[in-house]
Amino acid sequence: MKTIGKIKILVLCLCMGILLVSCGPLKEDKEDTEIPDEVVEILSKDEQDSIMRDFYNIVGNSSDREAILGFIDKNIKSLDMENREIMIDGLEDFLSSTDSSMEEDYILLSKYTDYVSGEMKSYIEIFKRETGNTFTDGEALNVGIDEILDRGLAAERYIQDFPKGKRSKMVFDLYVEYMKASIFGMGNQYIFAEEGSSKIKDEYLNIYESFIQSNMDTKAANILTKYVDILKRNQGDMNSEEVNRFYDDLEITIGENF
Repeated sequence: MKTIGKIKILVLCLCMGILLVSCGPLKEDKEDTEIPDEVVEILSKDEQDSIMRDFYNIVGNSSDREAILGFIDKNIKSLDMENREIMIDGLEDFLSSTDSSMEEDYILLSKYTDYVSGEMKSYIEIFKRETGNTFTDGEALNVGIDEILDRGLAAERYIQDFPKGKRSKMVFDLYVEYMKASIFGMGNQYIFAEEGSSKIKDEYLNIYESFIQSNMDTKAANILTKYVDILKRNQGDMNSEEVNRFYDDLEITIGENF
């Protein structure tokens, strides 16, 4: 889907970077009278085919973003799910050729999540979150490992819910980078060590153990459990032979969990 070009570049850059180095406030009660949901009739196949031909024409021959968005806004409710997703795929492809940022693109695409499948909605939300604040610049982590692990959980849910989804490979690749970053950063595990030592700081062990306890039935927790057990057998030494062997085999370990 989106900017599949931009997305592939994003995931590839994350991979290369590693290789190289809720609740809101209570609301007041509303009145008992509720406005019923708008009922929109789905058009006939012939009518939808006509709309889609017009859409292909405007996307293929126009650089007028507002015209494209206006066309989508006017017609998307009257299409079936298949054509809605084709339309949003087309929008994503169009955005990939513009000078907008990926963050801007995903904010825009998220406007249409009520009209697409659960798979596409989940995909958009995962990449909206990532592009809004990328977890790494390729050399250092931009967010804490608790946040990285939380993003990994969202990716894992997508993979499990949509194992044959069109975007499952892309999301899995991002999941792998999340797990690797949460364990050895961008290729330098010693950012998690006590100063002047190769021993992992207790605060990071505590984050791992808390995550494991809260998400015991997840694959991410299984991977971290294996890591924590190895660390404890080696007194937390991230430079021990067994721990380094775990780092070397981490991608294999992740893959074996799926």
